[in-house]
Amino acid sequence: MKHTMKIKLILMSLISSLLLSACGKSEPNPDFTDTKNILNIQEFFATKASGSGVFFDYADKAYRHFYVTFAGEKKGDDFFLTEDFVWSDGEKQQRIWHLVFQDDKNFTGTADDVVGIAKGKLLNNSLHMLYTLRVKRENGDMIDLNMDDRMYLTEKNVIINRAKAKKYGITVGELVATFSK
Repeated sequence: MKHTMKIKLILMSLISSLLLSACGKSEPNPDFTDTKNILNIQEFFATKASGSGVFFDYADKAYRHFYVTFAGEKKGDDFFLTEDFVWSDGEKQQRIWHLVFQDDKNFTGTADDVVGIAKGKLLNNSLHMLYTLRVKRENGDMIDLNMDDRMYLTEKNVIINRAKAKKYGITVGELVATFSK
């Protein structure tokens, strides 16, 4: 009996460690960045940009798609980015990011549906941002998802965006999009 309890405790400890390590924050991978195209989000989104994408569910099945327009504005040292989404099911959504740059690479961000403060980093042609997004579920309940958002400037006027949504360290959805101006 004691032996079985010990095994259960070891297994629970191992599972907890794996879940906690899955929640760890990662950094942009310099192997996937280039110095030919440098991403400056304040410049890219200073003029109107638009994009479209698909949200995939936990089973990697296309769940719904969207069209988005962007409008950015610099006010003093701060940058405000308005995102207007139109989803395939007719839902309209607006998110207004307030970004504060600590230097030319590191920034923080807030928005009405972001819990706490987003942390972002620019590295050559890439952007990496981690934040918690509060979203409404189909039943009307709210859920907080940990977002691992990555953007890559692939050409002068094109960004590829890939954002993973996680709960308890497990990927529950993924957004893939292209933005251009």
